[in-house]
Amino acid sequence: MKIACALLLFGALAFAQGAKTDAVLKAVKDYRQRLKNPESMQLRTAYLTDEGAACLEIGSQNGFGGMSVSRVVYITSDWKGAKRLRNHWLDESGMGGSASSDAERISRSGFEVDRWPHVCMKRGAMLPGTDLTAKVKAALNPQP
Repeated sequence: MKIACALLLFGALAFAQGAKTDAVLKAVKDYRQRLKNPESMQLRTAYLTDEGAACLEIGSQNGFGGMSVSRVVYITSDWKGAKRLRNHWLDESGMGGSASSDAERISRSGFEVDRWPHVCMKRGAMLPGTDLTAKVKAALNPQP
């Protein structure tokens, strides 16, 4: 009986991990389609907070042919905050429009866009969640 309960619990945990990976993988694929050169995408980090925010750090080719790195956030359907934000990207240009992006470049954070503060990070540390980088990379690049 104890073995059956343990197997059932293990199966439930594996299913939950699979659902988390699927939610983040969906966001990564959607973001890739928005890029000027989708083939240039380099996933550096895929992290899902316990609150339901998919925190992605993605490198890609910019309009000048160089590489830019952005930290973007997709609010999943499991988001525990305001329901109106579910299944949406946080505005890449920020609340202040292009001025927000300019301020980020001036601040020398090193990122073209950085939406992680207050949603993915607090006081320089990631909020509680799950690092799904390896699983999402494996799903993006299946080996034969």
